[in-house]
Amino acid sequence: MIAVSDQVRFYWTDLGQPDFWPTMRISVQRILRHSIFAVLSIALGISLALGGYLLMKHYGLISPTETSSAAKSDVAASAEKAASAAERNTQEQSALGRVLSVNTVPSTQQYDIGEWNGIRQFAGWIDQMAVDGIRQPHNGPLQVRPDSIIKLSGWAGHPEFGMRVDNVLISVCKRIVGVAEVTKLRPDVAKKVHMNLLVSGWSATVAVSQMPDCAQRVFSVWALAPIGFNIFPLQGGRFLKPRPDAGTQTESKPSPVSISSAGVLPRRVDRENPKVVRFDIRTQRLRIRSCPNTKCKVVGKFSKGKHNGFIIDEAENWILVQSGKQVGWIYLPFVDIRG
Repeated sequence: MIAVSDQVRFYWTDLGQPDFWPTMRISVQRILRHSIFAVLSIALGISLALGGYLLMKHYGLISPTETSSAAKSDVAASAEKAASAAERNTQEQSALGRVLSVNTVPSTQQYDIGEWNGIRQFAGWIDQMAVDGIRQPHNGPLQVRPDSIIKLSGWAGHPEFGMRVDNVLISVCKRIVGVAEVTKLRPDVAKKVHMNLLVSGWSATVAVSQMPDCAQRVFSVWALAPIGFNIFPLQGGRFLKPRPDAGTQTESKPSPVSISSAGVLPRRVDRENPKVVRFDIRTQRLRIRSCPNTKCKVVGKFSKGKHNGFIIDEAENWILVQSGKQVGWIYLPFVDIRG
């Protein structure tokens, strides 16, 4: 038996035999000759095939479209099917029109704005307005057609005390014509206006066709207080005026739109009177602040004892209250609420 070291020496010894390298050269030469012959054979076959194809094509024995007719027929069938489906969709849309959900309601559901107590203090902004998809400047009247759609958005809430609201009301010609929920996050308002107004954003889509007409056609939005019957105007209300090209024959008409009202208008009769509660202050003096934080500005004080008032809003361990002429946030752990 040969040891491992002997095997290694054996292989290296073969490399040194006199007839090893001549035999290796002969084998390599044979491999090269066979490889060259194989490559030349393949090239010759390709050349013959290509030449035959070109010759048949030259004499009209083969059509260039025949090789891809099956694939092209499949593509044509798919394209025809897609075109047919698109045509059906277009016909259906032309017949039925588009259905647009709006925040305004039919005239039979609208009512006089005098049903609410209008407070002369702004509580929010109309940030953006667009008429028929065209964004409007922040001043000047809105020029509309009878079938125009107005999209608007903004924020609502008491800027001084951070009273949040659930809804904004839309009015035209001193009539309530629409409503929108206040549910959108506005961190910019919470940072720059009041910390309690993080959820103060709203948006609405209104149909001019559902709006009343009058000499002074003022378009306004109002913040509806969470309790009671007060409404606060939002800055950014505008006059509505007819567009100069409205009704001309050259005017391009939009596709038919079916209006669907999305909400039900809040009514004063559906609201209860604000509930009077009693605050029992357990500390000698309790500061009333402008926001629910000990770093906020002090706007008043409650002395120890009993006070009657209303709870307007809440935020963790704070409540926004109104007692007489005093309005602000008080720290709940120092208060017992009764009633």
